[in-house]
Amino acid sequence: MHPTQELLYLASGSFQLHWLGEQYEVSSSSLFILKPDTSHDLIIHSKKTVFWYIELTGNSGEFKRKTGLSPTN
Repeated sequence: MHPTQELLYLASGSFQLHWLGEQYEVSSSSLFILKPDTSHDLIIHSKKTVFWYIELTGNSGEFKRKTGLSPTN
């Protein structure tokens, strides 16, 4: 859970996203805009999963960028 909006992008592979009481099967080239203060969880299905997310802080020009690779890469 983050106090900011978050952009979540799946570049390759697949995962399952649990968010707002729903489960989404996510494939490559998918983009989610997650609301602040909402619990979410990823279950990675593919060994070649690559994703990134950006937390939008609300301060002009300021953001955090993270990248993720599946634990088996």
